[in-house]
This record gives sequence, structure tokens and C-alpha cells, in this order.
Amino acid sequence: MYEKYLRAECALAQATIFNYALFVRSFLKDCFGSGSMTLSRIHPRDVIRFVQRQARRLHLKRAKLMTTALSSFLRYARCRGEVRLDLASAVPCVANWSIPSIPRGIAPEQMRRLLSQIDRFGAV
Repeated sequence: MYEKYLRAECALAQATIFNYALFVRSFLKDCFGSGSMTLSRIHPRDVIRFVQRQARRLHLKRAKLMTTALSSFLRYARCRGEVRLDLASAVPCVANWSIPSIPRGIAPEQMRRLLSQIDRFGAV
């Protein structure tokens, strides 16, 4: 049903639907194993725990896609009345600590030029 909703109502591309469904299936398996799926039994801690575990092993863009997929699914489940809590708001943001304007390193020659311009022996 969720995939049909993504296709018909959200007009998402097939590749996006495929990726969303992968993450949602993984989440539901994490929550319920092979047992029956009763979405009303999902708690915010289940959502947070899943995202924290998965985000560690995923590339940043995949982790962000995962949180988008989970939020979408949890909003869908709430609209259908399958969950009462706003679990989508429990989906944590994936931190992006990368600051592209700061260089990752400095070349040895640049370091030598920098140090040659500094009086390293005078009083401060």
C-alpha cells in the first residue's frame, strides 16, 4: 500500500520508491522481526534506535535518504490511523559536520612558506 501511495499520490520516481521501501522494510524488520506487524506498537525510542544504528554504517547521503523515507512512512501510517503518535517527529536528523570552506590539509610547501613568514624566535 505504501509503495502504491508513493507512486500514485506523491508521484515519486521508481528509484526513489525502491529506496524508500528498502529502508522501511529494514525498519519494520528491526521492530517486529518475523512476527506480526502492529504499527501502533512502535515507540519513538524504536525510531531513534534504528536511525542511530543505521546512520553509523551509511554514507551521509544514504543516511539522510533513510531519515526522509522513515519520516514519509511514519506520516503515511499516521494518516491511515495505524499509529496515533507523531512518530515522524521522532526521526532524528543526521548530523553533517562537514564544512567545505575549511581545507582538509595544507601542502608541505605551503606550510614551509607560512612558517618562513612568522618570527618564531621573537617574544610574543
